[in-house]
Amino acid sequence: MAYCLADAVYMSIFERDTLMTIHHIAVVIGVLPLYLMPHGWMLGVVSTFFAEITNPLQNTWQYMRDYGSKSVYQALSLPFTLAFGLFRGIIMPIFLVDYFLFVFVEAKPGISDDNVRAMGVCIVIFTMGWFASLVWLKGVVAGYIKYRRKQAKAAKAQ
Repeated sequence: MAYCLADAVYMSIFERDTLMTIHHIAVVIGVLPLYLMPHGWMLGVVSTFFAEITNPLQNTWQYMRDYGSKSVYQALSLPFTLAFGLFRGIIMPIFLVDYFLFVFVEAKPGISDDNVRAMGVCIVIFTMGWFASLVWLKGVVAGYIKYRRKQAKAAKAQ
């Protein structure tokens, strides 16, 4: 949460990336209730882990694309695209379905109705965030396909 708050402030001042600023604020709003309820912090940890696990690879890939070695960027493109697709396209929806079933279907002895309502708000926000990440996933996959086509066309021209 601290990262998201700090990054939202940084981006609103220096980068003016409205979508990412809104994304970081939504993460804080979605995760904060989890940290305030008994055992909710674990859901926050798990959801953050799955949402951010590709960041080191993504940050390196983006840096190489914008400022670094073209060969490193090219070498990282497929692993990043596959990792991002795996976590955003497969693992996150499985987690969301499991979380949805826990909140709305399964019995929760010992958990107050207020906590269940807070978890319900979190799952709605997480699901909206997942749909936004599908837009990013589409862009990453489309970008990789475009990149590969461009490479193939250049190879044919030689």
